[in-house]
Amino acid sequence: MRRSIYLEGLLAMLGLVFLAAASAAPNDGSGTPAPPTCPANSKEKALFAGTTPDGQAPLYIRWCGRARLTAQFGDQTIRVRGFCDPRPTIPTNDPTRAFYWLQGGLLTNGPPVGRAVGLVLAGPNSVPAGVARVVDGEVQIPGIAAALDGISVVGKGWQRGYFWVRARGATPDSANGVTITGSWTCR
Repeated sequence: MRRSIYLEGLLAMLGLVFLAAASAAPNDGSGTPAPPTCPANSKEKALFAGTTPDGQAPLYIRWCGRARLTAQFGDQTIRVRGFCDPRPTIPTNDPTRAFYWLQGGLLTNGPPVGRAVGLVLAGPNSVPAGVARVVDGEVQIPGIAAALDGISVVGKGWQRGYFWVRARGATPDSANGVTITGSWTCR
C-alpha cells in the first residue's frame, strides 16, 4: 500500500470512527463486506466497511456529503460526491500554513473497484483565494489507483476551485505521469 500524508492523515483523523463503523458493516455472505452507500441527502461524513488483511486500515471508505468533485483522468470523467473539510489542519512547525482536505467517492485499500478523488491542499491558513499546492491525494477508478501532486486555484474560503495534478506511484505503472484536471465545489 502506498504511504502518503493523504492516507496517513485520513487514518489518523478517522481511526476511532472506523472501529465503530467496521463492526456494524453489512456483509454479503461471502466474508467480504459490501462497500457502504450514502443515505439520501447525507450530511458530510465518511462511512467504512471491512478491514484490510493486515487489519491496519478500512477496506472501503465512502465519502458522503454535498461536495462535488469532477476529474478528467485520460479518457474517463470521474464525478463523485463527498465532502470538504473547511477547517484547516495546521502543522505545528509552521502555524502560517495549513492543509485542507477534499474527499469524494468510494476509496478502496485493496484492488481499486470504485471511483474516488481526494486532494490535500497546502496554503496559508488565512484562507484567501489564489493558487495552492496539491501536496498529496489519490485518484481511483476500477483497476487504477494513483497518488497525486500538482497545483490548484481556489476561491475565497476554499469552497470551490480547479486543480491540475499528475499521477505518481500508480498501479499499474502505465498510469504514472498522467495529467488529471478537475474542479470541486463544497456547496
